Order: sequence, then structure tokens, then C-alpha cells
Amino acid sequence: MNETWNRRQARKGEVQMLQKESSIQVLVLGIGNVNQGDAGAGVRTVEILQRNFQIPPGVQISDGASMEQDLDGAISQAKHVILVNAFNAGAEPGSLLKLVGREIPDFINHQNALNPDGLPSILSQPCITEKRPETMTLYGIEPTELAMGLELSGEVAPQTERLACHLAEELERLGFSVPPRGLLSAG
Repeated sequence: MNETWNRRQARKGEVQMLQKESSIQVLVLGIGNVNQGDAGAGVRTVEILQRNFQIPPGVQISDGASMEQDLDGAISQAKHVILVNAFNAGAEPGSLLKLVGREIPDFINHQNALNPDGLPSILSQPCITEKRPETMTLYGIEPTELAMGLELSGEVAPQTERLACHLAEELERLGFSVPPRGLLSAG
């Protein structure tokens, strides 16, 4: 059992070393609290993206909670930042929303983000306010309910799969090959 744990730790260290050595060109960051139903839609979406697509070098997929300590460093390295979150925009529950560049802080200043310490605090990071990535995009899902629990609502859950596909398309637009997992290569 100790040997298995040691191998896992060694692999974890190798992955962290590789991430530090390679430059992060795109950071895809899921934001939200997975313990509050639909508020966790951003985190659930990036989990689906990682599970269903092959993520190339230069693209880092993470959630805000696991990156909290190195968030500033990761954002400041990235040329492109893609944020994924659930937020109230007054749309139908399960609606997908996309904001780009200046639209993001303008929207956040006028609307109620679901996780008040999450998205606004990320947008106020010096690496965003001072350095500014080349591009910043915010994808969101309109929530239905914010009840305690791990489950997403019936309106939001299927949209996380759809949004993960949109994120893969966005990465393709940025010049990265993001094929679905499990496809046999021709040859």
C-alpha cells in the first residue's frame, strides 16, 4: 500500500513539474461551489471537459478552489483565460451565456454572481487588472436552484455537457487540437 501511495505521489510530482516547465497559453478555470447544487456548474463543466476531451500541452484546466494558492501565477502566465461559472443573468434556467473582454467586469458589476467571493475576487486579481491576458472569456449557465447538495438541477446538468463541447470549440479556435477521448486514430 505504501508503494502504491509513493508511486502516486511521484506521478503527481512529475505532473506538477511538467506543468511548471511548460508555459500555460490557455487557462480554463471552473468556478463555483460543488456543494451548492447549480452553483457548482462551472466546476462540473471543466471536469466533463477533462474527462471527454484530450487536453493538449499549453492548456491548463482547473477549478478555482484547487488553484487558490497559485491562481495569480497561473493567470499571469496565460495568454488566454476562459472562466466557467453559474451566474444569474435573468435568463431561463439552463441557458448558456458567453461574455468576452470588457463585457465581463461590466456584467459582474451590474449582476449578482452566485459565488460572491469567487468570480469578483478572481477578476480583481492584479494579474488580470494590471497585466491583462490577451483574451478573457466567461461562459456561464443560468442556475435553477442553489440548494445544499452535490446534484445539479435537471435544467443545468445536461447543459454542462453542451458547454464542455463549446469550451473544446473555443480551444480549437485558439489553435489547439482538442479531440474527443476514445476515438480510434486512422492509420
